[in-house]
Amino acid sequence: MRLLLVKSNPYQSRTIAPTHVPPLAAKNPFPFLSAGPLTGAIVGLAHATASAVAWNWYGQPDFLFRSGATVLAVAVMLAVGGATFGLAYGCVLMLFTRLSKRNVQPTVHIVAACVTSFILGFAAAVYAFERQSIISPFLVAFATAATAFLVATLSSVPYADSSVAEDGG
Repeated sequence: MRLLLVKSNPYQSRTIAPTHVPPLAAKNPFPFLSAGPLTGAIVGLAHATASAVAWNWYGQPDFLFRSGATVLAVAVMLAVGGATFGLAYGCVLMLFTRLSKRNVQPTVHIVAACVTSFILGFAAAVYAFERQSIISPFLVAFATAATAFLVATLSSVPYADSSVAEDGG
């Protein structure tokens, strides 16, 4: 009986592979200039929905809204205003990620912004119905933006490669 000794791997490729392949620069996963306005519009709609829910909960009084058409008009105005504000907010968030060399987790950020907007919008509407005094929607929007930015900074992760932030990612 003969024993064959194989010194090389028969399944090994005959091509010469480079020993070091530099990694491709990963694109930043958060599309700020499109996701900012989209998130802003969704946040505006969440605020309008929360206000409409509170209005309905209080029996549709003639105070914050007057009819369903008014709810629709306010929802459109808050969505357009949120999208406009979201463009500037997206730029601030992009600047944060570039300077801190961290990636924002888009799902966590968008969900946190929408939930925060709904909660703050509902609280503001309940306060308005209880006190018969309207809280500025800008105050709710800025509180939502501050909370969303805090969530974005706390849930962000460092870049895998520090050259990504310098390349413009």
